[in-house]
Amino acid sequence: MFGGRESPRKLDVYDIETRAWNADGIAYPKAPVNWHHFQATNYNGLIFVVGAFYSNRPELNAEQVGVYDPANNAWMLGPTIPTSRRRGGGGLVVHEERF
Repeated sequence: MFGGRESPRKLDVYDIETRAWNADGIAYPKAPVNWHHFQATNYNGLIFVVGAFYSNRPELNAEQVGVYDPANNAWMLGPTIPTSRRRGGGGLVVHEERF
């Protein structure tokens, strides 16, 4: 789980079998940006974070897509979001290989 109202960068993982948070002992990397009000989707084994705010007051629109790679336990910044589409709290779907 990542995100939250106060723009946390921490990544927490819940283990369904043990019913515990971060029980695997893995040190998960912090997100590269303080995002909140974003949408996330899994695509080709990566988790894409799109349409977010950087801060709480004032709410500044995120300029880039965030990408988390669970296989390599690493974050990276993706493409720049067009100015007219920058906004936290939107919707996100994958359809015909497009977001």
